[in-house]
Order: sequence, then C-alpha cells, then structure tokens
Amino acid sequence: MEKKNCEMNERPIPLYLQGSGAVNEVQVVNDSSWNNLVIASENPVLVEFWAPWCGPCRMIAPVIDELAKEYAGKIACFKLNTDDSPNIATQYGIRSIPTVLFFKNGEKKESVIGAVPKSTLSATIEKYLHVPPKVQTFLWLLCHKKLLTNAQRLKRKLTNVADCPRCVCPLESCAHLFKDCTATLAIWNRLGFGRVEAGQLMDDYDDWLLHNLNSRRINSSGLIGAEGLLRDSCGNWIKGFSMNLGYGSFIEAELWGIFWGLSMAWDAGFRTMEIECDATSAVALLKSPIVSTHPLFSIINCCKLKIHEDWCCSVKHIFREQNCAADALAVKCYDFAPGLHVFLETPAFLSDVLAADVRGVVRPRLVSV
Repeated sequence: MEKKNCEMNERPIPLYLQGSGAVNEVQVVNDSSWNNLVIASENPVLVEFWAPWCGPCRMIAPVIDELAKEYAGKIACFKLNTDDSPNIATQYGIRSIPTVLFFKNGEKKESVIGAVPKSTLSATIEKYLHVPPKVQTFLWLLCHKKLLTNAQRLKRKLTNVADCPRCVCPLESCAHLFKDCTATLAIWNRLGFGRVEAGQLMDDYDDWLLHNLNSRRINSSGLIGAEGLLRDSCGNWIKGFSMNLGYGSFIEAELWGIFWGLSMAWDAGFRTMEIECDATSAVALLKSPIVSTHPLFSIINCCKLKIHEDWCCSVKHIFREQNCAADALAVKCYDFAPGLHVFLETPAFLSDVLAADVRGVVRPRLVSV
C-alpha cells in the first residue's frame, strides 16, 4: 500500500492544474528569441504586440500581467516591442497596436485587436487549454452554481443532512470544499496550490446576487409596472421592489425593472450579479449593440452603463415558469401608488412562492398549441 501511494505521489501534475513554480509574469520576446520561446513552446502562447508610445498598450498591460499570473503553468505570456522587432510584426501582419496573438503548437490561432476587457482575453485563452472533459464538466457545474454539494442537495430535498462527509463541518458548501475543508486541503496541496490560492476560486461564490424581474401591462388601459426581487446565492430574500410606471410599453417596463435592480445591487455593495428575465426582447436589446435612434435609447443606455460597471454582471433569459416569485409580485403592482416601492422583508403574499423557488419545485412549461 505504501508503495502504491508513493507511485501516485510521483505522477506528474498536468499542465492545466499546475500552480506554484510556474512562470507567472510576462516575458519579453524579440526577433532572435521568437522561434525558441513562441514557435517551439509546448504550452499555448499569448503574445502582446506593443510600443512604449502607445496609450492603449499601457491600458492593457496590467490585464496581461494578471492573466500571466492566473494562467501560470497553463499558457506562456510574452510581449514584443514592435519598434525593436519590426520583422515579426510585419510577418504576422500587425497593423495596429495593441494586438494580442494566440499560438498553439507553433501556429497562430487567433488575434485580438485593441485594449479589450480582461474577460475577452480569458475566454479566448480557455479555448486553447488542454482540459479533460470531466474537468470541463466539473468547472462548468461549479461556475454555474450547479455543483450538488450536500448543502444544495438538502435544499432540493435529496438528502436529510448537509454535513461534509470528509470532515466535521456541519455544512458542505462549495465555499467550504474549496476553502475550509481539511480533507480537500491535501488535494489542493497535491496540485500545487495552497489553501489561500484554492480559496480564490471561491471568493465570490457565495456573494452572487440573483435578480429576478417581471413586468405587467394592462392592455385596456396601457398602464405598465415593473417588479423585481434580489436574492442571494441560496435563494434567500434580500430586497424587492415594485414600480407603478403609469403608461408605456411592455419592453419599457422590463428595462426599468432591470435598471432599478442593477442600481439597488450596486448601491448595496454586491459585485457579482446574475439577471434573470423572461422577456427575450429585453435580453436581446441588452446583448446587442446599442442604436442611438431607438425610441428607448435612454433607458437601454442606462442599463448597459450599469452592467458594464466594475463588477461581474450577466443577463440571461429564463421561462416565465421559472420566474414565479417575480410574476407573483407583478400581480400586485397596480395596488400601489405610482412610483417606486421597496420591500425590505418578504411580503406575506409572496412567502409560499419564494419558498417553493428555494426548494426547486418543478413547474410545467406552458406553451400554446
């Protein structure tokens, strides 16, 4: 048994799981070192083409530095001064800077031009990493908060206990597994990470804020209302609101609901948020380029500015049957005077619906035939 354990400990760690010991800074590459450092690299390579006089290059430089640290051991990050090494820049058709090229097995795979957000470069990097399918599935479940820990299983009535089976902790949550569990700490050490580094994967996991919203329009009168509720990652009530907006369009009500939910979340200090909206038209407007001639340009622009603040915020479409709590709140919007009404506590008429949402009660999808 001891021999078997020894052999397991001597197995090499895959590149995509290597942590400490890998190069975690951006290195300089030039004409003479290009083939050895970039073309012959076994790992995927990111190369930033820049120049000292370029303002946007200075803007993106800290982003490249962060990526080099986050993906240490998974990719190699280099920067090439186009003034000092014009031949390489000409060879790859670099006509504007900053330009970031991605290489794999010595071949150019993709280029990104301009001082783009960090998320754009991260998404491109992920496409070229060697990650086994099982690990991809695990990470997808983790990032989408669908990893069935005992805490999640208890909420769904799939178990009677929420204890961690590996230690004495009474609650097996994702944050516990990745930060506090003494048993899993040994696994992180085996993979080259310490407790703090592993915990960075989960720092914001339990700080996610969910914004469910709905709107309603009385066809006979043209009155519109917008409603929303803010919940934490466990589905618990944080705050809700209802707005009697007077006269307007259905899509206008949806956008106002999104805007006020974003504003409340930002002002409350949350920095990770997911908006769930059952109006495909509203989601499409927020995910498409804005058109200044659109009749709702002002409110669309306000929503986009809020979404692109310095936080992690996403918008997705869900079916109305998945949005029952917000739908129940929408029914009551015309009982209130015009204006914004905020609910710090769960309204009595919403308690049962919200509890069913937290338990994950399945509801049939209603479609017209």
